[in-house]
Amino acid sequence: MEQKDNKFTYNYAAPTERERRTAAHIREGYLPQAIDRKPRGERTNSSLPMVVALTLGIVGTLLFGGGLALILEAGRLGWGSLFCVVGIAPVVAAYPVYAYLFRRQEKRRKEQKSALTKD
Repeated sequence: MEQKDNKFTYNYAAPTERERRTAAHIREGYLPQAIDRKPRGERTNSSLPMVVALTLGIVGTLLFGGGLALILEAGRLGWGSLFCVVGIAPVVAAYPVYAYLFRRQEKRRKEQKSALTKD
């Protein structure tokens, strides 16, 4: 440990190659150019759940709208009602599916970070 010009520095030499690589990886995350960008896992963390939820919502809305069109324009009350009920299910399920997938990805990302810092 040294103190120069009111700056604190600490030198550490990791005993194994794996620990040196881990320390270098962590150090890279604190470099000025790395601070502005998120790591790959954090950048894409919510994209898959969002895509799945939006797809469910859009498909459900189209089915529901198609059912309404069948009822109002074609006079097909039975088929239109069936399409409406089938269309409501994915719309209602969109947010719970999003929340589940987001929590699962968040948990997986935390496990990867903890595995990186272990050993």
